[in-house]
Amino acid sequence: MSWVFLLKAALKFGSLIARIVQQKQLMDAGEAKAVSKGLQDATEKMDKANQAIRDVRRDSRVRLLLRRKYRAAKD
Repeated sequence: MSWVFLLKAALKFGSLIARIVQQKQLMDAGEAKAVSKGLQDATEKMDKANQAIRDVRRDSRVRLLLRRKYRAAKD
């Protein structure tokens, strides 16, 4: 009877370890997915900002308006 109990306990322990490992893998995969999404969002925002900078540099009228708007006050 004790051998059966030991075998049953070992199987339960093995099952518990397998579940823990599986949950850890799922958490790691979720974290990697979240990091990837964050990097994609950051890249899109940087592309948008770079495009705005290129637009300002191309259009001299916009540069002039910005210079007038943010001109330092002569105190």
